Amino acid sequence: MGRERRVHARVETAFDCELITDRNLWPGQVVDLSYGGARVLGPPGIAEVGDLMRVAMKLPMDAESVTVLGEVRLVTEVDPGRVAYGLRFSQVEPAQRESLTSFIEYLLAGAGVGFRDSPRIARRLEILCRSKQEFRAVMRDISRSGLGLECDQPLLIDEQVTLEIRVEAVDDPLVVTGKVVHTRAVGGDRHHVGLRLGSHSASEKQAIEDFLRKLMSGA
Repeated sequence: MGRERRVHARVETAFDCELITDRNLWPGQVVDLSYGGARVLGPPGIAEVGDLMRVAMKLPMDAESVTVLGEVRLVTEVDPGRVAYGLRFSQVEPAQRESLTSFIEYLLAGAGVGFRDSPRIARRLEILCRSKQEFRAVMRDISRSGLGLECDQPLLIDEQVTLEIRVEAVDDPLVVTGKVVHTRAVGGDRHHVGLRLGSHSASEKQAIEDFLRKLMSGA
């Protein structure tokens, strides 16, 4: 239990960047970011899977931009005028790594994208859940205030669920309680469920903050 399916979790964000290939330079937007890669929006046709792309990011708290080199691993059409390019960073200098680390810390401490009150971190993990009975589910994303999961167990709105989330190489799991705020069937017996995490003591809030940082770092 608890085996991660991605090396690094990705934090949802939205800030402008420049996408640079061997052909030209285009405006783009970073929509999620990790220590190991990013997903960026840009014009269609500027790169294919296997191509190298540089991403010049103007980080909000830095006076200068940070440029990182990545390999295009995935190309997905978003709409007729935009494509999402999934990048795995292939070259990050120590100074760039330091800037990325500071920026990810900045994102984790701030508000989320749009109307979210905290940033959402995408990571698929198998977790243990307890409501009226014990069952396993797949966590899809998590923030300071909520969590999304996929499971075979039908859950009811306002139902309380205790979640045990374990990350490999971390001794103690995060144990939190959430309330179901939405649920929908996604085919067969599978359900996508959104939970709002309950009010926590100062120590519990700190435990969640620490867990999110460990999740982002790939611990």
